[in-house]
Amino acid sequence: MERQPGTPNDLFRPPVPITLTPEAKAIVDDWYAKRVVDGESARLDSYLHRLLLLTSLSLGHVKEIGAEAAQCVVQLLNWQHRVRRAYAPSQALNPVAAMEQRIRQALAHGPVVEKGRKGLMQRVLVERHGLYVYELAKANLQKFGEISTSATSEKWVSLVSLISVK
Repeated sequence: MERQPGTPNDLFRPPVPITLTPEAKAIVDDWYAKRVVDGESARLDSYLHRLLLLTSLSLGHVKEIGAEAAQCVVQLLNWQHRVRRAYAPSQALNPVAAMEQRIRQALAHGPVVEKGRKGLMQRVLVERHGLYVYELAKANLQKFGEISTSATSEKWVSLVSLISVK
């Protein structure tokens, strides 16, 4: 008697174990040890296992997950964490604190050249909050050494790194 495809015996096969190479395990363990645990890192560790499997299979490695797949997944998760931190919603309790967060986020990507109403004012959408709130927030950040500007280049720079994951 010939077996028909799609019968219950064909649909339920035993799982195939896929292991990590020692190099891949070292990369994953290093990521776990160095990862920042905060609100923006939620569920990244659970994505790690799924992405390891998918990346390994897409690279053509069926029996084990190699270092190349592990490195790709760790880079992707670190990027995801940086994006989540950069675009996290404001947790501020007043308009000045919200503007301070917007300024920090704008400068986290690098220096911003101030050209009249363009530059930092445009990046933080000063029209929504007003010049008074903007100037007060900027003065607070300068006073406590978080941001600085040079008189010659008129570039605003962050003195404190918002994004610490490499």
